[in-house]
Amino acid sequence: MSSTGAAHELPLVLVVEDDPAVRAVLVAMLVEDYRVVAVPSAEAAFEAADQLAPDLILCDLALPGVSGEELLQRLRRNGTFDTPMLVVTGSNDAAQRVRLLRSGAVDFVTKPFLPDELRARIDNVLAGRLDLDRLRERVEAAQALAAQLQHALDSRVVIEQAKGVLAGESGVSVAEAYERMRSHARRHNRKLQDVARAVVVDGYRF
Repeated sequence: MSSTGAAHELPLVLVVEDDPAVRAVLVAMLVEDYRVVAVPSAEAAFEAADQLAPDLILCDLALPGVSGEELLQRLRRNGTFDTPMLVVTGSNDAAQRVRLLRSGAVDFVTKPFLPDELRARIDNVLAGRLDLDRLRERVEAAQALAAQLQHALDSRVVIEQAKGVLAGESGVSVAEAYERMRSHARRHNRKLQDVARAVVVDGYRF
């Protein structure tokens, strides 16, 4: 679950940078407004991303061993991983930028970067992710409400059907059939809709 969606928690940014000085600058730039975890390699980032589910990964491309581009591709091969990645690169290679975007990078900044520009891009990505999480929460709430309403409607339909069945077979009024079902449900500690469903679906009689 994304930390953005958690109440009272700041968004979590995972910084992946092998240069200690640059890493310290990035952490200092973000720590006042975000939770920040910083790691020096792609391997450490992959493990941290799996364990922490960050809201944003800020990743240098020129990493020792596994590159930032390979890290992005590896993360994206995991179909459940949707954390946005903003990449920092010292290259002006247009083809590489296209590959990065196609691999799932949401944005990139070229070194040497302006701190205000990088911060603005980070803020924009996280604001968009927060909006997306809020939209997901609203959709989930609407779906839950729709399911509850559908369940209530289905229960009402079954109860009405059961009342008609009992009234027809017992020669009593619909109101009397309903009271018999309610009384039976109370005596046997069952839900009224379950008794009605047994009458209609299973042919249960009492």
